[in-house]
Amino acid sequence: MSIDKIIELLNEKIEKAKLKQGRVIIFWIDHEKKYSDTIETHEVSNFKILRHTKNNQFQLKKTIEIDEPEINFIIYRDEVIAENENWLLDIELYSDKFSPDALALFMEELEVRKSLEDKFRKYSKFFENEKRKEQFRNFYNKNISEKELLTVLLAVVFKSKNISQYEILRAFIIDSIKSKDVYRELERYNMKDDFLHLMGNEYGINLSDVSINGFIEKMLLCHFDYKVRGNNFIEIADVNRNSSYLAMEFLLKDEDFKEVIKQILEQVEERNDIKKAVAALPLEELVKVSTFDSIDKKIIKMMLTETENSNFVPEYILNMIYQRKSESYNFIKHKSEYNLIEAALQIIQMIKEIKFDATNAATVFKNYITKYYKVDSLYRKFYYEYEKIADKEEFENIQSKIEIEYNNNYNRYLSEHWELLIEKEKSEEFKLFG
Repeated sequence: MSIDKIIELLNEKIEKAKLKQGRVIIFWIDHEKKYSDTIETHEVSNFKILRHTKNNQFQLKKTIEIDEPEINFIIYRDEVIAENENWLLDIELYSDKFSPDALALFMEELEVRKSLEDKFRKYSKFFENEKRKEQFRNFYNKNISEKELLTVLLAVVFKSKNISQYEILRAFIIDSIKSKDVYRELERYNMKDDFLHLMGNEYGINLSDVSINGFIEKMLLCHFDYKVRGNNFIEIADVNRNSSYLAMEFLLKDEDFKEVIKQILEQVEERNDIKKAVAALPLEELVKVSTFDSIDKKIIKMMLTETENSNFVPEYILNMIYQRKSESYNFIKHKSEYNLIEAALQIIQMIKEIKFDATNAATVFKNYITKYYKVDSLYRKFYYEYEKIADKEEFENIQSKIEIEYNNNYNRYLSEHWELLIEKEKSEEFKLFG
């Protein structure tokens, strides 16, 4: 940037500062030392330009506050002076700051707080690209914390939909599995260590010590163990269970994410003998667990086995299905199986409640169009779902049960009752009620 442009920007800064206060003190920060050799050769009307170094702080403070308390100053500093060593910090806090480098102008535009400026400079490489800066603007707000600043930066790097930490985690995992060199990009922007520190604090897992597959495995085991309220895996003894569970609960609801980690899911399940742990759980506990797809197969098998018991209670299994619907994001994959069992149980329930005690055919007809027809609708629904199931062998017993219930305990009795009343009334005028 030319010196003429610098002076133009400086004058603009001065004019803005004059609107806020009478006397103006501006700190010109130039850590890159771009103007160090020429600063004393330039003049700004009605201002004294003084250089701030570690060695002249006492004299400079005396000049500004005691010797010349009415004079406007531009204080130029190209040294990095820590706050606890900066004798002019109190003056600097109530004064204006000027830095003509692109990042400084960007920070001024965003009204970045002084406490965050060092962080912005730490990630300066990130801000060298206009597209990244524009994306950053979309997520940024001036009240942002240091942790939130890193989250915004990571959201842009990982092309996340938003600045949710779960969305960032999702993007990180997917990119890592797809063999993208995620860490190299983070290193380029000086973010890798901060990212690893963030993940370690949040989930209790040191990503420096585990592969991405190992990280996902620990998260999955935490999710499963949390649901079964157990303490089954020594591998997750030091993991932050609550955070890991909540993150995985969010991620597993995303079908695209699950498809990406499908192979890892299967490997984790096999390596940790999840089926054995699942086999020990009663149905009412198992319906709450959604970590692995195979759990639904076990639940469906248990429900079908339960229906073969002569004393089974349909309401119990129906309640388990309704709970599974509310608990599980895997339900959609086994929707036909669950819908078939649900329809079967509702058929059994309704047939049990029906009483063919009408005294005339008109009442039978009216009962059919208001109540009995629901059995036929459920029967058609049962077979609609049945036809969508690829492997029907497991459902042969419940199909036979429904055929017996429908034909022997409903359709036959309904037909006989109807024909008996029609025969009885055939000599009379028969009027159908709508």
